[in-house]
Amino acid sequence: QIENVSNDLMVARRSDGTLWCWGFDDMGVCGGGSFPWAQPSDVDCVSDFWVDGFAVAQHPDGSLTVWGGSTNFVYGENPAVEPLKLPAKPIEVKPAGVNLVVLDETGTSWFRGNIGFTWKNGDGLDSREQLSQLPFAPGARQLGRGCMPCVIYDDGHAECLGSQINGQFGLEGVDAARDPVALPIEGSVRALISTGSTCAVTEPNGDVLCAGNNSFGQLGVPWSYEPQPFFSRVEGIPPADIVKFGAETFNACALTEGELWCWGENSFEAIAPTNDYNLAPTLVEPFADVVDFALASSFLCVLREGGSMWCRGAFARGGCRHGFDWTEVSFDECWTI
Repeated sequence: QIENVSNDLMVARRSDGTLWCWGFDDMGVCGGGSFPWAQPSDVDCVSDFWVDGFAVAQHPDGSLTVWGGSTNFVYGENPAVEPLKLPAKPIEVKPAGVNLVVLDETGTSWFRGNIGFTWKNGDGLDSREQLSQLPFAPGARQLGRGCMPCVIYDDGHAECLGSQINGQFGLEGVDAARDPVALPIEGSVRALISTGSTCAVTEPNGDVLCAGNNSFGQLGVPWSYEPQPFFSRVEGIPPADIVKFGAETFNACALTEGELWCWGENSFEAIAPTNDYNLAPTLVEPFADVVDFALASSFLCVLREGGSMWCRGAFARGGCRHGFDWTEVSFDECWTI
């Protein structure tokens, strides 16, 4: 399993259960000290692991320990926090920008940090010293990912709150959702990511629907730079079951059975070896046996059947150095700084 921690940091979970980090660790996620170009570190993880500039370990008793990230938002003023505890056991923990969002077994959602309704600090929900309940109704089954807190319910509808400056909730004439709003998405939402744009994988057809910022073609609408305050289907992905969907500020990818389709900025030719900018959905070649992927703003890594990992794009920071051509990552040879 591979995931991007932030724009320039990667984490890989190996078959023996250990976690390895490499890249620009300016937030201390890998526990490597103050030197930012972190050598690969075997991260001690008690139960599970979530990352986006900070990391969270869930202990067997359900409590959470946080490290890395922004001490101002996630920890309060003291980064050496005691394990965080909830009334009910957490079943899902995800970052939302600089915030920690938790879903417990009752379907109640919680957060720690600052959720802004505008770009001004302090205008929003603030809970820097403890986990506080989000105003979503209990009964959610799943959290969304991205900068804005979102939840998905058993009936398939999704709700979000926070800034809507780019129309990413599909609501025209609304700059911010100060209370949870239901996203106007056709079909049942299976997965959701909300950043400057919002994309959802829906059932029963496996469509990807997106709204919001399209400055880099991240809505799958190439060569159109205008924000789109309504959800539309991303055209060009063959009908297939989407195994995994991922998006960051500038790009998005959908993994089907063995094939990876990506679209967006294509910075440093991470998606395709071409100078094209604002790509429509494009098949990532030459691999047809992709089982997992990790997407960052300027590089892309894929995990293939058999366990080999390959990366492409502008990623020459600490540890594995690869370039514009696909390079296989070697855990034995690739860690020299």
